Amino acid sequence: MSKFLLIFILLISVKRAEVLIPKENLNRIQEIQYNIILSYYLGKKYSDVIATFEKSSLSNVDRSFNAFEDLLIILYESYAAVKDEEKAKQTLELLNSAFPKTEKKIELSTALQAGKIEELDKYKSESSSVEMIQNTYSQAKKSTGKAQLFNACLPGAGYLYVGQKKTAATSFLLNALFIAAAYQFFHKGYIAAGAITSSFEVGWYFGGIYGAGQEAKFYNERIYETQTTKVMQQEKLFPAFMLKYGF
Repeated sequence: MSKFLLIFILLISVKRAEVLIPKENLNRIQEIQYNIILSYYLGKKYSDVIATFEKSSLSNVDRSFNAFEDLLIILYESYAAVKDEEKAKQTLELLNSAFPKTEKKIELSTALQAGKIEELDKYKSESSSVEMIQNTYSQAKKSTGKAQLFNACLPGAGYLYVGQKKTAATSFLLNALFIAAAYQFFHKGYIAAGAITSSFEVGWYFGGIYGAGQEAKFYNERIYETQTTKVMQQEKLFPAFMLKYGF
């Protein structure tokens, strides 16, 4: 049975329970509403999380509600996922006032997932792994400028620099074939054919330079993502790993 099917079954069950619970039993209703929100969250239905929350009585709860901290974590990630920056900021401020340690972990988690390596210095006190991520990344990353320069000097060399051996060979052969074909056309007096072939070669040449830079960028992103994901799993920095409460 898939994870999403289990979540769907859970969601149906708690929604049915919400209907059956007497209206005067507010505490139990709020617990059920939280479980509905949690089910949507685990299913990554962030819009449904927000819609359910805003229609529920949970919008009035405070620290006396046992799952208040978890609710704020869920809401922050949901607002962030739907790009509602204002409400995400307000939720983060509420987290900071009520649960400052959790808010710091959320900030670090957001910074790590954003991939802004140059902005991680201020989070070194929150996790010893931040400096390790920075050092690993700086040692392993490839320069986009070098990749483009290498490809400009020798088509394919930029791809080889970032470990794309097959693409490097293809780039070299295509450029060599177009150059050879253009030369033959011009040499034999087929000026129009030579000009057309040369225009194709110019496109391949400059496209290869741009492509090598993009591959270097993607290479760096993969290095960073691999390292960051490992650390976030080990230190439970993904918001879903921070949830503690269940009814």
